[in-house]
Amino acid sequence: MDARTQSLPLLAAVLEYPDERTAGLARRAADLLAGDHIGLANALWDLAVWLENTPRGAVEERYTGLFDLNPVATLNLGFHVFGDTYQRGEFLAGLAGELRQRGLEAGLDLPDYLPTVLRLLGRIEPLEEAGLLLSVGVLPGLAKIGESLKDSQDPWSRLLRALPDLLAELCPITPVAVLARSPEASAHA
Repeated sequence: MDARTQSLPLLAAVLEYPDERTAGLARRAADLLAGDHIGLANALWDLAVWLENTPRGAVEERYTGLFDLNPVATLNLGFHVFGDTYQRGEFLAGLAGELRQRGLEAGLDLPDYLPTVLRLLGRIEPLEEAGLLLSVGVLPGLAKIGESLKDSQDPWSRLLRALPDLLAELCPITPVAVLARSPEASAHA
């Protein structure tokens, strides 16, 4: 297994609604990424320590307050990129098809839910297709989440701000993907 197929499912699990396994998963992901992505590994270690030292009810309340009750930080990437528009509907439909094609399910979440997208990115081949998804939906969505959480010292916020560097390295963005997201390309379309 390569770093992409190992780390992305772990990160997906860490970003889902927290349970008794989340701290251990965060530590495993941190150990896996510590050699090349120390900033992300530190954010994961800090999250693990915080989870281990915070009462479960407070953890759940913080997660819900940060991601579920606050639309500026929702983990539904398409919302950040497209808002509630027809384009988001197309994005969701496309993701649903990609998930089905790779034997993945979104469960009760929409297909643009960040943990679901991370699992998908871990399975997309060739990597160029992953780069296209990153450039069109994932990195712009994470940038908006990161901007909305820029002053937060919350352990999940630090993790989300560190995640784009890893994704850009693991799933290279091709020139075609960059062209697809460039304002110049949109203006000429």
